[in-house]
Amino acid sequence: MTDDPRSLPQAVRRAAELWPDRTAWIFDLREGPEPQTSASLTFAEVADSAERLARHLHARGIAPGDRVAVMLHNRPQYSLIWLALARIGATMVPLSVKSRHDDAAWILGKSRSVAVVTTPELAGSISPVSTPIIDIADLTGAPSNAIALPVEPDPTSLANVQFTSGTTGHPKGCQLSHDYWLYLASSLVTGFPRLTADDRMLTAQAMSYMDPQWNIAAGLVSGASVVVLDGFHPATVWDRLREHSATYFYCVASMPVLMLTTPPSPLDRDHRVRVIQCSAIPPARHGELEERWGVPWFEVFGMTETGGDIHVTDDDHDQCVGTGTIGRPKAGREARIVDADDQPLPAGAIGELTLRGAGMMAGYDDEPEATARAFRGGWLHTGDLARQDERGYIWLVGRVKDVVRRSGENIAAREVEDTLVSHPAVRLAAVVGVPDDICGEEVKAYVVLTNDHDAPEIVPELHAHCLERIARFKVPRYWEVRGDLPRTPSERVAKKEIVPGRTWDSDTSTWIGPRADRPTSEPSSEGSPPPTQRDRPASLVAFDAGRHDDAVRRIYETSFPASVRADWSSVSGHRADEELLVLEDDGPAGFALIRHLGDTSFTFVRYFAIDSSRRSSGHGACLLGGLVDRLTCQGRTALLLDVEDPAGEPGHAEHVRRIAFYERNGVQLLPVADYAPPEHGATGEVVPLLLMGRPLGDGPELTGAHLDTAIAAVMRHRYGVVS
Repeated sequence: MTDDPRSLPQAVRRAAELWPDRTAWIFDLREGPEPQTSASLTFAEVADSAERLARHLHARGIAPGDRVAVMLHNRPQYSLIWLALARIGATMVPLSVKSRHDDAAWILGKSRSVAVVTTPELAGSISPVSTPIIDIADLTGAPSNAIALPVEPDPTSLANVQFTSGTTGHPKGCQLSHDYWLYLASSLVTGFPRLTADDRMLTAQAMSYMDPQWNIAAGLVSGASVVVLDGFHPATVWDRLREHSATYFYCVASMPVLMLTTPPSPLDRDHRVRVIQCSAIPPARHGELEERWGVPWFEVFGMTETGGDIHVTDDDHDQCVGTGTIGRPKAGREARIVDADDQPLPAGAIGELTLRGAGMMAGYDDEPEATARAFRGGWLHTGDLARQDERGYIWLVGRVKDVVRRSGENIAAREVEDTLVSHPAVRLAAVVGVPDDICGEEVKAYVVLTNDHDAPEIVPELHAHCLERIARFKVPRYWEVRGDLPRTPSERVAKKEIVPGRTWDSDTSTWIGPRADRPTSEPSSEGSPPPTQRDRPASLVAFDAGRHDDAVRRIYETSFPASVRADWSSVSGHRADEELLVLEDDGPAGFALIRHLGDTSFTFVRYFAIDSSRRSSGHGACLLGGLVDRLTCQGRTALLLDVEDPAGEPGHAEHVRRIAFYERNGVQLLPVADYAPPEHGATGEVVPLLLMGRPLGDGPELTGAHLDTAIAAVMRHRYGVVS
């Protein structure tokens, strides 16, 4: 069978016939929660394994048309389950491992899923749900050959109900057929980037998201092998691209800027990557990305609803670098810009981007009215504001509903965000409207800075940067500097999840908060600059002996009794695998000494303390929050803290206070067998105590094997004990 495949089962079978011994998948999961599931499979092994899993699932009652949720960390079985369900004619409903009971129960009920394939640990994080659980570990061994599989599905059958990572309201389930996946995959073979069996793709996102899935489908169609990482780690992603000789990489949203925050290396251009496709390349840094890694970056636009739609190719790459254009429609796709009445607009006018063509979703699952609205007039309405020039090139300028209405002027948040990100100090930006009695709405900017800039000095600089580039009425009045911002699985800022904090009002030169309508400090004198040394926001900075030594040493020695603290010189002159970080707020307010545990993604807190005169003022939460943000951006997956033993010292007021503080701030008490080090006056034995920990970013819950790995890392890299 060598004809072009029309369904996922056909694609699997064809790949096994054409390239049986060629490597199909490499799951490199060494930095994730389940490194033991790393594996490599040939195309023949993929076909055999998918067939075997299909028989297991069918034996458990999974039938054509059934919906089955899958909640797994990245591992080969995730993709195999997808292909096995496709072989049966059933439909996969991906469920994020970050889901908890309420959002999981909503998706399971909405999708009418008949089962969830997962692990006991992950099942515990969404419990209790009424949907039956299938433990992935039970789908092993050889199923009975007597189990006859159903007839293969036709191309219009649903392969996925893929819930969108929307930033407002409940997500909608997109009905994605086999035709959808094969059309998208084939377009990457017959058109740019023209994937072949000589290519090796690399994907670094959760398998529950779209991108790893179309990477897998494109590999089956082209014969290219696919490397799947556990997730995106800015500090090591280029190491993996080099190590696996990858030729193709797709990334999205904040990923390119996060890569640029890593130190340059002599190895930056030592790789085989020929194409990087990216959604939302920051225009002001496009040239910098290409100069550093010596490979062209190509803008591409697509949606869960539509697949791949608009792109820049090797034919027009050079003229598009740094312009911000997302390119022109792909072959087989039409695009037009329309007004509020769905009438086409002339070139240069801003309106809603609409699309039509083959290979789109069948509709929103169980939402006929929403489907009709989205496809009204035969065009898919994207919800994106855009403009198109006479040559057909398209620029996104915002979202239809992501507009600030200020004194009668419509301000596209995307335009202001792009201006902010063009400043080298800004890694990520989100612009929102806040209520205002006079203007209706005012513009507020949340900014995440790079590591090379200090928060207190940057607000007036960003204000001036905007004034030079956009109309005055678009320049934010309110500013909030954050360590990070909540994001959707597609790495876009989840604006509805942002909780407002202390904010600078550039009109009145005052700090206000936590809401933008309640001043909490008196205005400074007219014309005074934003953040002064006295009222600037607290920030987490690296220890500087010249500025911090006396104050941080005093905090250290007054916070910890002599029996449990090391000599100050071993803290201030810490090891190479440690960081000493200081919370600055009109001088040092606290500090943390952290140790990165070898080649794991865990970080251990050796010391964490706030100046006793500043307790109960929010500085502890600020220090912990800054630490979490910093480590998340470094790609760490868990933060571990010193052992606590409330049963051993229930009357120790300071001990009880610290435990209560950690629990209020999302840190878990974890019952483990931990080590009591002799330098702390203990026995040097393993004793039953409580470790404290907090998952970071996309990191899994600290339970089961993941917790065991964390404990082993602490024992080895903190205490030098190999368990």
